Amino acid sequence: MHPPRLFVLAALALTLLGPTSAAAQLEHPEVRRARERLVPYGPSTLSAIAELGAIVSAAERRFDRLDARYLRAVAATDLLLLDHLGQGGASVAEVAEALGVDARGVTSYLHDELTEVAAGPYFSESMDALRAIEVLEGGQPSSWAEQSSRHALMQLLEFFRRADGPIAGLADLGNDPCAHRRCRRPWTYFDEEGRRAVDALRRAHAMLGRLDARVRAGVDPLATAVGSQLEHLHERLRGLELAPTVNWGYLLQTPTVVIDARGETAPPAAVLHLDTDRLRFVPTPRVRLVGGEPVVVGEAQTLPLPTNRRAFVTPIDEVVAWLRELEVDGALALSVRPDVEALTMWQVIASADRAETSLTRLAVVDGHGRLHSRPFRVEDTAPANGTQVFVRLGGYSVRTGSRSMRLPRMHTDRGWVHDRDGLRQAVGRQPRVSFRTMDVAPVALLFDAVFTPDAPVATLVRR
Repeated sequence: MHPPRLFVLAALALTLLGPTSAAAQLEHPEVRRARERLVPYGPSTLSAIAELGAIVSAAERRFDRLDARYLRAVAATDLLLLDHLGQGGASVAEVAEALGVDARGVTSYLHDELTEVAAGPYFSESMDALRAIEVLEGGQPSSWAEQSSRHALMQLLEFFRRADGPIAGLADLGNDPCAHRRCRRPWTYFDEEGRRAVDALRRAHAMLGRLDARVRAGVDPLATAVGSQLEHLHERLRGLELAPTVNWGYLLQTPTVVIDARGETAPPAAVLHLDTDRLRFVPTPRVRLVGGEPVVVGEAQTLPLPTNRRAFVTPIDEVVAWLRELEVDGALALSVRPDVEALTMWQVIASADRAETSLTRLAVVDGHGRLHSRPFRVEDTAPANGTQVFVRLGGYSVRTGSRSMRLPRMHTDRGWVHDRDGLRQAVGRQPRVSFRTMDVAPVALLFDAVFTPDAPVATLVRR
């Protein structure tokens, strides 16, 4: 979605506001008339630019020529910039005709003009316009003053253009607030890309605030020109929620389960995370602005697990009651701390069934804090067709039809590990793969196996 068209066009600071009373007495009357026709830009802007060109050629006094060159160069630059942003202005050909130059060299011409007049009272605005020329020529200005209204307008339009797209687009507009200082909440919830996207949201609010202040002060023609649109942009910003890239390792406070997990990386609506002594319901964090500061929407909820659980796959009454009270809107994924026994996982799954809470995915966290999930279903016995994997403490047993094989653990420089590469080759591209394990086995062994093949759906077998 593109941002709303800002039907007002940029005006010039300083000179376009009018010279001081002393300077006004010396100002060339034709320059004054042209200036008045440039605030704000409109149908007469191109003819005013052409008239200023005639003044440059005919004026006898040097400062009259400088005034005219400055005004026409900055006005022409702004028209091209606004056309580039899709906000009106005039076409390259129209601006070139008003300047009396070839359309193919119009930006080079304006670059030279602004460079030559960038001195004294013209310096700040000319340098700001030069930054815009760099953008029009496909460059990225090395520095652009934060107080520049022209820069703020460009950044805001670009922000809203990217706001409905992938988070990486917004990340390009922000800085990492944790790059040079200790990270604190809410920044700790997100990876670097997510933090830069949230910072872009905060920066957009700050730019709107600066434009608001200039409208109230009446000192900035550009801010005044776009003032009628600022509240609309504020409303869009207040209603915007971002789903930044999450550092799930930090959020779930769980060790890595699978280093090279196969599975989807699109986050579920929420994660039900099983720890050794508690369950946590963790909505996928979203961010919105409150009072100009980023705030995480959706707080985690925690339930301590009772210690008097029976050693059977039966629902846990306290978990059933808790799950019935939760409001789950969308896909709910189950993640489990690696050292939790499989029996406890099965008890939670049974509790979710009793509570009619749909656990649709299994989730693991890789070494970079990314969450990988995979659809799963539960069966009481292994399906007759497809591939069956039994995850033992000492390795894998794999059966496909009448063919079976054993894949024992291997000793590596990391210690004893299960042969995941062998499992991947043994399973191949089987569309249906079922997994079962011993109740006392750590869940890490089961999840390592589940996230090794490319099977679209994993079947967990209770027995």
